[in-house]
Amino acid sequence: MKDLRKQFLGLIEDVGFASRGEDFDENSGSMEIVKAVICSGLYPNIAKVKPIVKEGQIKYCVFETKKGTVYVHPSSKMFKVNEWPSKYVVFYEKVKTSNIYIRDCTMVSPLALLTFGGALKIYHKENRITVDRWISLGAAAKLAVLCKRLREKLDELLAKKMKNPNYETYDTAV
Repeated sequence: MKDLRKQFLGLIEDVGFASRGEDFDENSGSMEIVKAVICSGLYPNIAKVKPIVKEGQIKYCVFETKKGTVYVHPSSKMFKVNEWPSKYVVFYEKVKTSNIYIRDCTMVSPLALLTFGGALKIYHKENRITVDRWISLGAAAKLAVLCKRLREKLDELLAKKMKNPNYETYDTAV
């Protein structure tokens, strides 16, 4: 893992996105930021948690992806999770054995999906915003518009940085 990290750091430095000696661990203690970055890298591998409740208790969960129902692989640490602060997980891979399973998954917040997921569409009258027209989130119209505008500004900023790696983003108004 350490060698892989060095290799990625070298690639980032080679294209001008980083300078030697920069502090890249500044946000490593924030699990929400780490999960948002993972969400960004693995999107569209998203699944929505659907708990199956029997006798008032969650017995197990199924997950809905854009392409259908999947299950968390029994070898996954998330297999026995019974509390879901977020209804969404991002996953690395799907495998098919007796069922279709997802592996290497972690919960992500709706905010991470709004910020780093797919295309946003606002439904003003319904107070809803969707990500890729299938992940539907409740949001007042004003808030939905602000989320979409923030996303557009972040996309513009990233495009500028991709075009010119020396472009300084830290003092840019978003």
